[in-house]
Amino acid sequence: NYHIIVKNVGTLVAPGVTLVDTLPDGVTYKSASPAADIVNNQFLSWDLGNMTVGSAIGIDLVVGTEPNALPQTLNNLAQVSDLLLNTDVTDWQTVERASPTLDITITPDQSTHQPGSAVVYTVNWANTGRVAATATVVKATPPAGTTFSSATNAGQLQNGEVVWSVGDLFKDGSGQATFTIKVAANVASGTRLNNTAGITADQALPDSDDAAVEVANVPILLLAKSADRTAAAVGDTVTFTVSYRNSGNGLLTGVTVADTLPAGLEATAASDGGTISTDGTTVTWALADIAAGEEGILTVDVTVTQTLTDEVVNRVTLSSNELPDETASATLGASATKPVLPVPIDAGWLWLLSGLMAGWVLLRGRSQLA
Repeated sequence: NYHIIVKNVGTLVAPGVTLVDTLPDGVTYKSASPAADIVNNQFLSWDLGNMTVGSAIGIDLVVGTEPNALPQTLNNLAQVSDLLLNTDVTDWQTVERASPTLDITITPDQSTHQPGSAVVYTVNWANTGRVAATATVVKATPPAGTTFSSATNAGQLQNGEVVWSVGDLFKDGSGQATFTIKVAANVASGTRLNNTAGITADQALPDSDDAAVEVANVPILLLAKSADRTAAAVGDTVTFTVSYRNSGNGLLTGVTVADTLPAGLEATAASDGGTISTDGTTVTWALADIAAGEEGILTVDVTVTQTLTDEVVNRVTLSSNELPDETASATLGASATKPVLPVPIDAGWLWLLSGLMAGWVLLRGRSQLA
């Protein structure tokens, strides 16, 4: 940043005053106030008009340097003149040095949270400059309506801010930490919680980032399925139980449950008004709205219609207007009962059995004659 002052220190009006600034190599023009009338690469010119005795005009000039060319010495030459050929030349010499470049981001674990829940933020920081940053400090400010719970990487709560004393952050160095806050139970649905993280260091420009979390009353579905036995044979009846619970704090509407049976099972009965398809392979329920904290149980009885040669999986799906479909399953295996196999009989056994039968007949005949 250059600040140029042009002043008429003479005793007469200076007509047609012009200021020319020739920027050195390695420098690019960014902006000026007032703006330059001519900008041609390194050449800048301002038409300042007539200047009365004692009048002064200030110009703020902003230029950029090429980081890969640092450190370097810059010689900036400015010249002012008027139509009476009065001139003045000023030469500034500055030494531009490389500096750290700080970067920070903050990200919540999810964009929506319900009142009373915990929010985990991840903070990442880095030095992308060409030299090390010293006395580096990272801070995050938990929003109103929350309380601080914990922080990793030696983060501490100080004066309402989570602070990490990083110290030296070397070139291309980086770090990460997380911290957890709890949303108050009385925070209204629709409240936007804004959290800001920042990083500072000596001889470096600070950086900051923002993250927002929306507080909303949302349902949270828990779904499970089980069977009253682990294995079954043909003709057996198995009862499957579906349990559900809304553990969130929002209403669950438009709820339907569909139980699709695998091959070898046929539904025969269903609780709570469940509808069984004509082929017995599907059972469906249309449930009333499920309020926060409400839970329920559905059951379906099935008959095993064919031998289960392998484990089968019975899946149930709960659908609603507010949440993606949720699926739960239970498994059923083949019965452990072993069939009775016939004992093979060879020719020797046949002769023996024949002899025994003949002897029994002979003895029976003698007893009748006697």
